[in-house]
Amino acid sequence: MTPQQQQYNMAMKQQEELKKRQQLENIKKLEEMRRLQQVQQQELQRRQLEENRKKLEEANRKRIEEQRKRMEDVKRLQEEQRAILNIRRVIQKVRMTTPELIEEHEKELEEVKTKELEACGSQKERMQQEIEQGIEQAKQRVEQIKEQQKKVEELLKEFEELVTAAETAAKTLKEEAEPFSGDKELALDEVNATAKAVDDAGQEAKDKMKACTDFILSKGQEMKSPDLPGGPASESKQTLAKLLQRINECTRGTEATLATCRDSREKAVRKAEARKKLAKLEATFDKYDGDKDGILNRNEIKKFAKGEFDFSIANIAVDTIWKVLVDDGEKGIKKESFQRLKYAIGIAREKVKDAERKAAREAREKELAKLKSESEEKIKDAEKSVDAAGELVDKAEEQANPLLTKGKTMLSADMLKLADEVAEAVKEAREEAVKAKKEAVDLADGVDKDLQVWIAAEIKKLEEKMSRYDQRLTRSSNLASRFRDEAKIKEGDELYALEKRAIDTIKNHKRVNKLSNEDMFADIDTNKDGKIDESEFIAFFKRCEKMPKADKKEEDGNAAEDEPEMSEEDLRKAFTSLDEDSEDAIAKEKFVNVIRVFMKVSKDTVITTGISIKESKTLRRLDLGEVVEILEGPTKEDTVDVLRVKAKVMKDDIEGWITLAGNQGTVFLEDGGHLFKVVKDTILTESFELDGGGSKDATRKLKDTTRKLKEGEIVEVREWARKEEKSGLMRMKCKVKSDGMTGWVTTVGNQGTLYMEVM
Repeated sequence: MTPQQQQYNMAMKQQEELKKRQQLENIKKLEEMRRLQQVQQQELQRRQLEENRKKLEEANRKRIEEQRKRMEDVKRLQEEQRAILNIRRVIQKVRMTTPELIEEHEKELEEVKTKELEACGSQKERMQQEIEQGIEQAKQRVEQIKEQQKKVEELLKEFEELVTAAETAAKTLKEEAEPFSGDKELALDEVNATAKAVDDAGQEAKDKMKACTDFILSKGQEMKSPDLPGGPASESKQTLAKLLQRINECTRGTEATLATCRDSREKAVRKAEARKKLAKLEATFDKYDGDKDGILNRNEIKKFAKGEFDFSIANIAVDTIWKVLVDDGEKGIKKESFQRLKYAIGIAREKVKDAERKAAREAREKELAKLKSESEEKIKDAEKSVDAAGELVDKAEEQANPLLTKGKTMLSADMLKLADEVAEAVKEAREEAVKAKKEAVDLADGVDKDLQVWIAAEIKKLEEKMSRYDQRLTRSSNLASRFRDEAKIKEGDELYALEKRAIDTIKNHKRVNKLSNEDMFADIDTNKDGKIDESEFIAFFKRCEKMPKADKKEEDGNAAEDEPEMSEEDLRKAFTSLDEDSEDAIAKEKFVNVIRVFMKVSKDTVITTGISIKESKTLRRLDLGEVVEILEGPTKEDTVDVLRVKAKVMKDDIEGWITLAGNQGTVFLEDGGHLFKVVKDTILTESFELDGGGSKDATRKLKDTTRKLKEGEIVEVREWARKEEKSGLMRMKCKVKSDGMTGWVTTVGNQGTLYMEVM
């Protein structure tokens, strides 16, 4: 090792030792600093603890002082409340005092005021006011009580006078009724006079008692003086109770007297009337006792019967009476048997009348038997009429019942003829039934009143026999009406089918010859007068292009039969159907509308500017159900091998090209769109405007030509919907499929309500 290396190593060693010493010194300094920090922290904690202890002691001292003050305040408040309660208790006694106790209660209030007022503290002034108010209220109360007591005494005095008057009237009633209480027999005049006096006295007593009752009802509450707390029982209350007891006793006594008088008067009247009758009976006896021997002999009995009853009694009747009323050895009827004689003569009179009634009854029975026999002949005639009507009803039913199943295989014309035949049979049967019913009802005309019950029963039998005629005829009539409706529907279907075949033939001719709608019209309108008449229409079908033969097969696999060519009669019917205005001609505008071709979007697709799908632009998407009019085509689009048509969208009049079906078989357009179904009841009108054009005549005509369209009915478009400006409705001209009626109908309301839906 060279000296330089040794010197370098020594220097490095010294440097390392110096570095170690510095590190040790640094460690010692750090430890000293940590120790000093701990000492400082401990001192700080000690000081904080001491400070917290002093704060806690101060807080405890303050809390104890505050608690002591609160206790003193509570005690002071309790003392005030006690004093206030004592004073208010006495104030309440003063407020509720009576004239007898007011001085005593005022003295007690003064004593408690002297004793407790100073203890009220902050409430002293308020309690002084309450004391003064209590004394003032007590004085007012005492004054009111005195006034009330005075008024009660005055009312009681007035009531007592009324009670005394009622008692006097009751006493008078008893005195007037005294004659009825003895055994003395009174004459009828005396009875009536006494009864009148009792009635008058009784009415007087009732009036007096009613016055008492009315007084109680009107013044009763005012006479009831309430018991005062702490005071003696009210004297006025006791007085009122005694007066009420007196008037109740007076009322009961009066009612008892009147009830007794009624019974006594009735007995006295019966006795007086009996005596009067007896006197009259004796006077009658004396009148016919000619020899005044106290008995009635046979001649005197006859005179009595003739004179009193205008009855000539037979000797045999006199003998019978004599045997019953005259004892053996007696010379005649004594006075005590005179009443029995009257009864016996009455019996004899009734026997004579019975004989007369019997003879009259027998004569009447003979007369009724004759009348009944005559009526029975009329009843037989009426029965024949009823049976004849029944046979016609049966006949009508026999004709009507098959209508339920016949219509399926019949033509409409035959159905209408059959419906007319059934209707005529029903009409004939109904007329005969009405005639028979009238004949039955007329049986009661002029019938004797004693035969009316019998004839009513006979009429009822006939009516019961006819009771189901109306029901059965109504059923038959309904069957005929329904059958006629079915015939009209079938007639409409047949006419629609003829019209459709004719239009389809025209469209086929147009397509084959590639004619426009106007050219097609010109082809048929050979005389060029701007309209197609019936002869031109029929002539066209003799030379037109025929429809291609059908290649469809029936369900059994056999080829379907081609439809026969339309006859001239069929063509005339089709022409009449198309001549909707009955002008014997079809105008160009209407013809063009009829032969327009419509299709309906069956799957979402697009309409483009040209026939080429790749080179044309899309105008817009077509939604499911939209209707388009075919203007040209179908034409094959070679690039994608599909058929396309030029069409106009009816919704917004956009024209463009649409694919009929995709090359994978997806159908985008299908036949249809010209038929609509009613989805909400509406009306078919003759004019486009709903008000008929505004004039009264037009409005009246509109009402006369309006037809109701019911939900589910089918219509065919004649002119597409456009907006009616006055009402804001969308209106379409159409032809009703069921009856061929043509007119205007609302498709969409001004609030968006849908009335018609495309099929």
